[in-house]
Amino acid sequence: MALITPLSRWQPAFRPFGRKGLAGRMLALTERCVKGPLFGCRMCGNCLLQETAFICHMECPKGIRNGPCGGVNNGKHRPEFFLGAAASPFAQDPSLQVIRDRKKINAGVQFFQTNLVFDPDRLDGWLENLEKQQLLEKVYILVGVSPLRTLNMAKYLNDRIPGITIPDHIMKRMEKAGADASGEGIRIAVETIRRLRTKPGISGVHIMPLGWEAVVPQIVNASF
Repeated sequence: MALITPLSRWQPAFRPFGRKGLAGRMLALTERCVKGPLFGCRMCGNCLLQETAFICHMECPKGIRNGPCGGVNNGKHRPEFFLGAAASPFAQDPSLQVIRDRKKINAGVQFFQTNLVFDPDRLDGWLENLEKQQLLEKVYILVGVSPLRTLNMAKYLNDRIPGITIPDHIMKRMEKAGADASGEGIRIAVETIRRLRTKPGISGVHIMPLGWEAVVPQIVNASF
């Protein structure tokens, strides 16, 4: 364990088109050649090896939970982590997406949290592929749900946020609602949750209010 553990770690701003200096490139090359073979380091920039007994939390999260050699202090007092990961059911063909999800489950993931879903029936292909691979029984799934507050918000999520698709019929409902768009957005969220409750393999939902926390109790109460 490090003697000094800062509350937050400084990281430089991400500059995808910037070019590092020679010294920076040489240091990165040295780190990759040394830490890669020794610790399986992937140069993620979130290094906590000094706090995790040199078990990379990106490469093997279940190792963080179990500890070195199967357990900390001879298996006693292990940290009780419930490991989760993000899932993007609509990122690509479900038969290909399930390959990535299998790798996460094999790495120790116990639950998935999806991005926002506005078309519950579109999840069927993804869920069926998880079931075919016998993965559905190995992981809990929380589906992301968010109340749409305005038509512009719906357009922004659909056009600007990767992995989120809002069906045309939802867009038309928000447009038709006019001044009552916020109320219609709440009704859509409630309908989505009720539909998700009928899906096998769905364990729950993660309501992301996006700055509209006041309506969460109303959505929860109306959904059950």
